[in-house]
Amino acid sequence: MGHLGEYQRAADLHRQHLADTERIFGPDHPDTLSSRHNLAAIRALLAGARRRRWWQLPRRREGA
Repeated sequence: MGHLGEYQRAADLHRQHLADTERIFGPDHPDTLSSRHNLAAIRALLAGARRRRWWQLPRRREGA
């Protein structure tokens, strides 16, 4: 998940999963809380990736 597009896709999937777990289990269920935590973690990675400059981004490997 080294590319910004993958972080965004992961955030979208986590957001959908959180909505589903809240609907099914309720807002205080452990699975819902775990899903909320996972979404927060990927949002933090996404924010960090947006702040990086081009020279700070991971380099692509040759042939990839």
